[in-house]
Amino acid sequence: MTIDTLRASLADRYRIERELGAGGMATVYLAQDIRHERQVAIKVLRPELAAVIGADRFLSEIKTTANLQHPHILSLFDSGTVDGTVFYVMPFVDGESLRDRLTREKQLPIAEALRIATEVADALQYAHQHGIIHRDIKPENILLHGGHALVADFGIALAASKTGGARMTETGMSLGTPQYMSPEQAMGERELDARTDVYALGCTTYEMLTGEPPFTGPTAQAIVAKVMTAEPVEASTLRKSIPPHVDDAVHIALQKLPADRFATAAAFAEALRTGTTEQRGGVQRAARPVAGRPSRLWSLAGAGAMAVVAAFFIGRRTASTAGDLSTEWHGELLGGPQVATQPTVSHDAQLVAFNAMVDGETQPAVLKPASGDWRVLATDRSRGLVGTTSWSPDDSKIYYDRILDVPNGVYSVSPLGSEERLVLPNAAFPGALPDGSLLVERVNADRNLQLYRFWPESGRIDTLNAIGDNNLQISLYHAFPDGKEAAFFGRPATQKDSANHLYAIDLNSKRVRRLAPDSTFSLYSLATTPDNQWVVIGTHDGPLQRIVAVARDGSDRTRTLATLTSLSYQVDVGSDNALYFDQYDRPRQLIRYSPSDHHTDALMIPDGTFSATNNLPLPDGRTLLGVTAGTGSRVMVLAPGKDATPFMDTGEATDGPFALLGHDEVLLMLGAGPARTVAIVSIATGQLIRRIPGVNAFSIAGSPDGTTVYYATANTVWAVASTGGPPHKIRVGDAVAIDPGGRYLVIEADEASHVRLYHVPLDGSAEHEIEVHSDLRLASGVYLTSNAVAADGRIVVQVTPTSSWFWPAAILDPSTGKLDVLPPGAGYDMKGGWSPDGHIVYDARSFRSALWRFRPVGATGEKK
Repeated sequence: MTIDTLRASLADRYRIERELGAGGMATVYLAQDIRHERQVAIKVLRPELAAVIGADRFLSEIKTTANLQHPHILSLFDSGTVDGTVFYVMPFVDGESLRDRLTREKQLPIAEALRIATEVADALQYAHQHGIIHRDIKPENILLHGGHALVADFGIALAASKTGGARMTETGMSLGTPQYMSPEQAMGERELDARTDVYALGCTTYEMLTGEPPFTGPTAQAIVAKVMTAEPVEASTLRKSIPPHVDDAVHIALQKLPADRFATAAAFAEALRTGTTEQRGGVQRAARPVAGRPSRLWSLAGAGAMAVVAAFFIGRRTASTAGDLSTEWHGELLGGPQVATQPTVSHDAQLVAFNAMVDGETQPAVLKPASGDWRVLATDRSRGLVGTTSWSPDDSKIYYDRILDVPNGVYSVSPLGSEERLVLPNAAFPGALPDGSLLVERVNADRNLQLYRFWPESGRIDTLNAIGDNNLQISLYHAFPDGKEAAFFGRPATQKDSANHLYAIDLNSKRVRRLAPDSTFSLYSLATTPDNQWVVIGTHDGPLQRIVAVARDGSDRTRTLATLTSLSYQVDVGSDNALYFDQYDRPRQLIRYSPSDHHTDALMIPDGTFSATNNLPLPDGRTLLGVTAGTGSRVMVLAPGKDATPFMDTGEATDGPFALLGHDEVLLMLGAGPARTVAIVSIATGQLIRRIPGVNAFSIAGSPDGTTVYYATANTVWAVASTGGPPHKIRVGDAVAIDPGGRYLVIEADEASHVRLYHVPLDGSAEHEIEVHSDLRLASGVYLTSNAVAADGRIVVQVTPTSSWFWPAAILDPSTGKLDVLPPGAGYDMKGGWSPDGHIVYDARSFRSALWRFRPVGATGEKK
């Protein structure tokens, strides 16, 4: 619809002045309300969205929000149809959105962030008491007027979801924004309550405090996967000045299970104000729960990005009725690559299928425990992430699911490494049964998750309705070897707490019964023993992980087999009565890499206070570090072979990037909020030389001759004299690096969710795009560092592999477009750049994991 059409259609009521902006669902216009002589904002739905939803039905639903009257809710004045589409009218707010404010300042002062959050919570509490869930709380929908919050678009997402439903996908649009969607909303659950808004407000509060949402990624699918499975970095880790009670409140608001969150927005607000937290489901700061594998198509079973781990210990366990499960256990490493997860043992215990991380990619692999030899079975990166694995009854096939790409679904491959085959599209979590059928999850016609039994050879598929009939939300399942029943974790849909109960379903009669009726579990894996008598689960008890055997007979007998202080995401039991599982370690290292001989060495292993965002090799061989300390941050310097020592200490925050200016000075960001600015500091003395006022940058670079500072802010790259003065615009971009010779800039620009690099000569000649010829993609989010360009033109970048959410650093050769991943290849959020001596220094929060087998002492191959 054109603005002229709108003007003509509404001329008797509104005088349309100009377009204010356009989003995914609507275009907004500034208008004059002729009758009431006031300025208003008119939102006009996109015609294709209105066609799918139905104008009359949308208007009927939106009327339910017209009676909301609250000082922190933007009112709805009017609505109607024009030229086949829908419009609605709201007050015009002469201010800015919270998104505008965050784009400009990145982080807000803590007191102001908490005030905005509590005002939004008050608005949500009022709406929830009137039976209305917003469903799309995010910075874009929070307006700031006179310093106070106004929540906009109340009920719009609700109206769209009720009237459009599943047909929204026909328009290419979705309801909600991935960074702020609760796990239950991300999976399309129809019945959402106040806790989904609490989650979104928790995300928004987290961003106001830290400068970024809890989860980010290169695609919506990658973000949703993190929402479903990953744990966010604690806000206080990113900003030490956040009070502990605020950190706790945000942590509870971001819990995966609705039952673990605050029940009301008012409870969240009270916790932010006073530290009085409503402890739900055992969620406490001292014992953060470990998320189990969610029963969701978007889950990443075995994704290492959730684990924070230490060493483990195995002790003596005794019991009179547990048979082989009550003896002393002995552990041994099985081998595999640096990152190996999700072991599943074959029926003859001769092979272990697992997920291998190779060059930053997850692929199905198989290992021989007898020799430690292993191999990758399929390497098609375009098919997405590998999740759960299961062996066919005769061990001739390995079934697994791939997600985050099209077609997602269940695949099979031979352990000998034949071509993988798509067995069932749009399905996940395959579990093989003795008759050759598979238990799988799939979204049904009503867009709800449903458990099915599928026969790959014939294509027959049956629905296991019994679980739904018993009103159970299934979380994890595993079939007994006899094929008669499958054990699963479930939680009644009406249950208020987050406890999971253990059930069994008869696969013939489909009758459901409760196992261990007096027990509840916090789960992360599930298996069964070869004798069909025990269910073996991974559960957590405070900071410890336990592997527990639960009797199948429903007697409530349980046996603790092992106690771990490290994390395992998959436990399996072999026919040798051994336990197979993965163990995690996650070091944070500052690494120096030599591209000529591929040698790496760790410059330091930080103690947990290390800031992964700031490091810069200096011309004298030292490395500049950003280090958090207490409630603030400091700049340290690391000399070869020595501990880090203070470089400077101004008492101001130093949470921005570093860059060289000439050979004797360094650029860094000092301060926070509006006071944040570029400072020039002497490399030799660490003394502040001067500031460049008016510069609040997310990326900075200095010219080799020391005369010019280049910086990026608000999607634009600028240049300013190092002595100060007015800046001039270079081009659109999000980050900037400079050639060591001072001849050109490399500028990163995130254009339509696609990251591009541009070669911009400083002599005024024509720029050009730097092409990338690789299956890997450049990561978005200002990952280009000031020293990313080598003397020969090679560039250190961060990439997002298609079959992993690990984001390793890589070297881009601009002449060929080829990308070479830096070791260790399994890191993420890796910031790297060239040192003056031709090495690459980067921070790698890398994951290491190993496959273990634990066998009873006295079993085959073991000595007492």
